[in-house]
Amino acid sequence: MALSTHRSIQIQKDDLIIFSASPIPGNEKAIYNTINELFKKGANVIYDTTQNIHVFGHACQEELKLMHTLVHPKYFMPVHGEYRHLKEHALLAEKLGMNPERIFIGETCRILEVSPRECKFYKKIQTEAIMVDGLGIRDVGNIVLRDRKHLAEEGIFTVVVTIERENIYYISRARCNN
Repeated sequence: MALSTHRSIQIQKDDLIIFSASPIPGNEKAIYNTINELFKKGANVIYDTTQNIHVFGHACQEELKLMHTLVHPKYFMPVHGEYRHLKEHALLAEKLGMNPERIFIGETCRILEVSPRECKFYKKIQTEAIMVDGLGIRDVGNIVLRDRKHLAEEGIFTVVVTIERENIYYISRARCNN
């Protein structure tokens, strides 16, 4: 929107834009360039250094406690954040009375097998990087290259569920970021 490339939304003079998240270290320049472009278009921009409006992507402990109390999960696998966040969330679940043997902290490309009788790590799958030089790969078009560029910049989170005849569920958690 700041660069006038959005298909449906055009920023106009006196539009109000609110950035409720703080820039991630390393992205500050891009964020502030975006804010500058919005100001150039005549928008009124509110961002963290001008107002106290920051929101966090992670729930606080009291919110996590409430969810555990409401849901009472049989098995638990924290999924949001870095390893340290996952570990803290797992410890919180344990403090709330959850059996540590029913808490699973996943790894990239590790399969968690869930069945009506049990939940356990199954195996780790092999993955490989596919390099794209921007000139093409096996007749890949511009749209695929654009999508891969977005994935390289933003990352990906994939959940695959396979339901077999015996009603055994396989869940794979894979996250790849630069």
